[in-house]
Amino acid sequence: MRYYLIAGESSGDKHATALIKELKQRDPKAEFRGMGGDLMRNEGVVLLEHIQNYSVMGFSTVINTLPRILKLLKACKQDLQSFNPDHLILIDFPGLNLKIAEFAFDQQIPVHYFILPKIWAWKASRMKKVMKFTTNRFSILPFEKDYYQENGGDAEYVGNPSWYEVMNQNILSASEFMLKYDLNDQPIIALLPGSREQEIKRMLPLMSELVKHYKDHQFIIAKAPNLDQNIYQKYLHPENVKMINDDYHELLKYSKVGLITSGTATLEAALCNLPHIVCYKTDWLTYQLAKRFVNVKFISLVNIILRKQVTKELIQGELNVNNMISELDLLLHDDNSQKEEFHNLSKELGTKNPFSSIAEKLNK
Repeated sequence: MRYYLIAGESSGDKHATALIKELKQRDPKAEFRGMGGDLMRNEGVVLLEHIQNYSVMGFSTVINTLPRILKLLKACKQDLQSFNPDHLILIDFPGLNLKIAEFAFDQQIPVHYFILPKIWAWKASRMKKVMKFTTNRFSILPFEKDYYQENGGDAEYVGNPSWYEVMNQNILSASEFMLKYDLNDQPIIALLPGSREQEIKRMLPLMSELVKHYKDHQFIIAKAPNLDQNIYQKYLHPENVKMINDDYHELLKYSKVGLITSGTATLEAALCNLPHIVCYKTDWLTYQLAKRFVNVKFISLVNIILRKQVTKELIQGELNVNNMISELDLLLHDDNSQKEEFHNLSKELGTKNPFSSIAEKLNK
């Protein structure tokens, strides 16, 4: 079998890699090509383009890079046609992936969408394209199946990859983790500023300001695998902040609290039982458009899945040092309220192995 996979960000790169490993178990001779990051490349995927060259966010950023994106879209179509895969697997990233889905559909290439566009949040009109141009729609959020059915569509909940990875990963013990990174016995505050440079530029200077207010804690940044360490250093003010490249789940598990940019990381933190504050700041244009068109009450996946505010969300103007200190103080004083809800989150997500479910379906 020949597979073509397209992932648009760090979490997609990770989940695509886990799926590739599962597909290889069923077909050791399988060939893989596509677009993604280091994890996919290290697993043997021949990359047309590396994720760091096309992962963008925000309306103004997309406008500024539009010529490059259009050039990439053309190259991807040509590459897909030349490779002629048995299966095209799209991972999130709907801005590009839906255009590729339409092209592949015209080329009679089976299209499978893994991690569906969040049409329940905005751009519900995309559902027509998703239904028309895809063979299978693999959902990772339990409520999406019902949403599709209620709106005349169809999607299969295959389980949540973050849940599966957290629950099935072998991790270092607390003492091994502390020794590996030369940590002391002070409580850890985890900083997860995002997986794109635009996010880190906005989030990390604010997050790192807290170091001088919590001198009896140690701060550790989780570096995204697709970004160079120098990117973080550009926006990191205090020098006494450590950074880890690996052992990401260990950081979530052994930290006292976390400051986390909205995204998949918030869900992973909850599954690791880490009380945290959700942070989000974008450019003015993106925020104004989002206020008008995004149809969700919350931005955190934890809050969305549980249908109530469990983790505090500091968004745009509310994301400032004073508010971060106030919310951190509350969490450091009492973190049990979030932890009780995190148990309910795990039950909502179920116990399916999404990678096995998808690989089995594609190899029938």
